[in-house]
Formats: sequence, structure tokens, C-alpha cells
Amino acid sequence: MSTLLFHDTCTLFNLALVGLLPKVKKLFKQNLYVTPTVKDEIKHLCCKKKKRDDLYLEVKKFWTKVQWPNSAELLQAQAYKNVLDTPGHCDHNENLGEAETIAIIVGSFARNEHNLFISDDGRALALARKQPEVTAAFGTKKILELLEKAGIISQQENADYRRQLWEKGEFIR
Repeated sequence: MSTLLFHDTCTLFNLALVGLLPKVKKLFKQNLYVTPTVKDEIKHLCCKKKKRDDLYLEVKKFWTKVQWPNSAELLQAQAYKNVLDTPGHCDHNENLGEAETIAIIVGSFARNEHNLFISDDGRALALARKQPEVTAAFGTKKILELLEKAGIISQQENADYRRQLWEKGEFIR
């Protein structure tokens, strides 16, 4: 089966910020999925918080499909969200994108050989790595390494992209 790439909002935003989405699409071809929550989160982040409608349009061109959760996956997403939330969380939407993505991988894509969960959220990565249906879970740094290994970017470009993200105040794993 194909490799599937499931993104969390933070990673999509980071890759869009430095113009890397077309190169990531070249690496992973047409197997790029997001959840409805991640789609909404990235729209809110780009258009409302950062006032960067151009980034949202770039991100929209990136994914192949919005994968909607079924009712069992919605329940599982809430359970995962509860695991990801730390004491004092007031925002009902915080961690929902990560939780929904992991629930869909576990529920709908269990038969695939390779299910990749991509996030720069350490708690979400740890939770995803505990799921047998998730083949690998990693962040932006690993995406940069894979692009370099595939010859899509050079070692210097990898370093430049990391520096650009750091200078923009974006945390990557």
C-alpha cells in the first residue's frame, strides 16, 4: 500500500512559511491527507492569527484529500485529546487536530503498510508512536532530512530552512 502523510497544523504552517510544501509533495506524491480539524486550524492560523491568506492558499494546494472521521473515530479522537490535554487546558479545540489525525490513522488506515504522522508537538508524537497502526511519527526536522536524502534539497538548504524557521520564532522537532 501507499505511504500516507498526515500533517498536524504546526508542521504544515512551518513548511508553508519557508516555501517547502511543493518539495514535500514531490517526495510523497499524491498521498497527502489532512483532517477537517487540521484544515480549519490551518485556515484560522494563516488567515486570522498571522494574516497570511497567501500561506493558506499554498497549503490548500498541498493536500490530496480531507479525510473525515467516522463516529467511532470522533469518540477515539476525544479520548486521545483528553490524553494530550494538560491540567488547566481551557480551549476545547486545543490538541483536537492531533487527536483526530491519530484516531483516523488508527481507525481507517490500519491496513496500510505505511502511516506517517507528522507533527512538531512532542506529546502528540509520543501518543502516535504508541499506536501500532502508526509506522512512524516525526516532525519538521525529519521531513527536511528526508528531502535532503532524496536529493530534493541540499545540506546547505536544509540548514538554511532550519535557520529561517528559527528566525521566524517557529519551534520544530
